[in-house]
Amino acid sequence: MFILLIRERSTAFLGDSLCSHHYALLFPLEFLSFARYDICQNEFLTPLLCGKLRFPFGDKLSPACTAVIGQNIQKAALCYGNGDAPCRPLTIKIALLQILEALFSNRAFLNAETPSHTQEELLRYSLKPVFSYMEEHYMEKITLEQLSGILHMNKNYFCKFFKEKVGKTPFSYLNEYRINQAAALLLKSSLPITEVALNTGFENISYFIRQFKHYRGCTPSAFRNLKTPGSVPII
Repeated sequence: MFILLIRERSTAFLGDSLCSHHYALLFPLEFLSFARYDICQNEFLTPLLCGKLRFPFGDKLSPACTAVIGQNIQKAALCYGNGDAPCRPLTIKIALLQILEALFSNRAFLNAETPSHTQEELLRYSLKPVFSYMEEHYMEKITLEQLSGILHMNKNYFCKFFKEKVGKTPFSYLNEYRINQAAALLLKSSLPITEVALNTGFENISYFIRQFKHYRGCTPSAFRNLKTPGSVPII
């Protein structure tokens, strides 16, 4: 247990002596680190960490809540930029917790299992940035965290949202796009199959061949040797 003792002097007199007040706060130090499974962890942090709650749209927040969040974002940003700040990590963490406090106080978090987007919100949540990211980085390793982070969505909800809008999962779409690029590369270059796979984001050659056959109906080598490769559409 830890005791924080504060003495406050008063201007009131008791007889010939000044009065003073003492305040004591008794708490376990583990409470500060969330090492103990307490009410903060159970009711607030765990639902966020498990993806049961989603952050709200900024334009749906009240002006008062927005002001509090803005102040704490500015506080964290200034502290982050000040490398000499003695309590830099602690100050930033406190600012983040105060943002969560403001959102929870305003009942602003959304239930990820029962999304309540309007059609206007869905349109605003366009997948175009996701498609653009895939087109620019398909040669590299792409994770679900990166894709969902583009729209600031929970991973599970992002997959559901993507499939509803596109008709396939994010990685099915990505693999198909990569195979299309590989097919084009096979036709216009003499690169070995292994290099074609690596240049289009496939690290495993066996997986690349399976995926190519799935989307093109033949192996990469057979595709390259087709007499009329143009008859196999490249989307």
